[in-house]
Amino acid sequence: MPPVKSYGIISDTRTEADFVAFMQDLFASAAPDARWRIVCDNLVTHMSEGITCLVAQQCAIKDGPGEEGRLLWRYQLIRA
Repeated sequence: MPPVKSYGIISDTRTEADFVAFMQDLFASAAPDARWRIVCDNLVTHMSEGITCLVAQQCAIKDGPGEEGRLLWRYQLIRA
């Protein structure tokens, strides 16, 4: 098993845009086909539409961002 890497940032704000930008940088730091295990708390920005759409894009999921699609995307991200 490859070594586990940990990433994080400290900033003055914790907005949806901040988290989406962080995740975009994280995904860009590895090969496009890299597999991820991402652990977050229940902060509302970690479950926002912006992050849901980014994860769907990363996982090549084409469904719309409705509530059912959002739950599916989270499930597939966890299972990856």
